[in-house]
Amino acid sequence: MPGEVRHFATKGEVERHIEALGLPATVLRPTFFITNFEGLGPQWAGGSLVLTLAVLEQTRLQMITPADIGNIAAEAFGAPADYLGRVIEIAGDELTGPQMAEVFSRAAGRPVPFDSQPIEQVRAFSEEMAAMFDWFNTVGFVADLATLRDRHPYLTTLEGWVRDHWSVPAEPASPAPGE
Repeated sequence: MPGEVRHFATKGEVERHIEALGLPATVLRPTFFITNFEGLGPQWAGGSLVLTLAVLEQTRLQMITPADIGNIAAEAFGAPADYLGRVIEIAGDELTGPQMAEVFSRAAGRPVPFDSQPIEQVRAFSEEMAAMFDWFNTVGFVADLATLRDRHPYLTTLEGWVRDHWSVPAEPASPAPGE
């Protein structure tokens, strides 16, 4: 578990505590939530939709939906012998910023460019979020997508989530003449 991102480090503390107690457990480590795009999805800027995230263009961001986390957890409860004692990093998709923008472009029916937001802009409003995006860019998640997809073929891709849950945000109103 990364130690420099507080909300990741606290999860690691819980894992170590469970291990120290000798409790039988299965640990699921979800990656970036696809549902974060409900607030972080493309926004209007200068008359265009733009996907702005504080990830480098080449960063491959692994992601998963909360529904898929719940389904895997239910499977673990239903088949404890298959899961007990395992630590599983879970993801349903892995894309770069430009690839994510392409997904939104197809859904929007118009180009949606990707803009790599400088981490210092994020740091200006949240040190914790900046640390997390720094971690995405330098360390990143390491879920084994091929194995996960073999075992859980229903895992949601960004394309599937966007198709089923996202819509183009309303374009801001133009100022009235003379304003």
